[in-house]
Amino acid sequence: MTNQIKTRSWNFNFLNAYSFEKHIERSVPDYLFTHNLIIQLSQFFLFEKSTCIDIGSTTGNLICKIVKSSTKEKLNFLAIEPEKKMVNLFKKKIKKKKLKNIKILNKSFENCKIPKADLIISHYTIQFIKPSKRQDAINKIYKSLNYGGAFIFFEKIIGNNSRFENIFNSLLIDYKKFNNFTSEEIINKSRSLRGVMDPFKDLDNINFLKKSGFSKIQTIHQKINFKGYLCIK
Repeated sequence: MTNQIKTRSWNFNFLNAYSFEKHIERSVPDYLFTHNLIIQLSQFFLFEKSTCIDIGSTTGNLICKIVKSSTKEKLNFLAIEPEKKMVNLFKKKIKKKKLKNIKILNKSFENCKIPKADLIISHYTIQFIKPSKRQDAINKIYKSLNYGGAFIFFEKIIGNNSRFENIFNSLLIDYKKFNNFTSEEIINKSRSLRGVMDPFKDLDNINFLKKSGFSKIQTIHQKINFKGYLCIK
């Protein structure tokens, strides 16, 4: 009889705020750097009374940073987060920091309507949407942006061929071990993400963006197989 390995699927709800944020910082290369990059880029697209949407806001770190750093008046922020525990932690953070004009939708992005916006952010979120629904999600983003608005899009990508993918995976394992993950933790995390996270090639992501209507697409960051795009409508 063949031994079967049972691994629980990845679920954001099992982590508390502190452990989640520290876990992601250790797992995703340049995670905090890209937060700061997004904050800087937001200054080019947010004006008085602008709306900013964050898809997959988790505990709200990024939105809170943008709110605190912005000098514009009467900005509106919409955070979309399907996990209830993350939403509860986000609400506590808003109350503690006394932040205003942040609305949270406790829904999956595929199942909610979004208003017109000048800036939409997806910081490693689209990769968790089913491939069959991914084009629809990008289409929704494009349609919701005002002309001249921006979509800041960060995703884990896979290599263009098996050799590049092997190199990416090897470098990422080295990165995680450097950040004190054990080999067992790395393997278990990889297993838990099966059927949950499905990254695509760089070209596939660009094709999604172009099919939705984006023609102005610029790479703004890449570290190993984690890549960021700035897309302007």
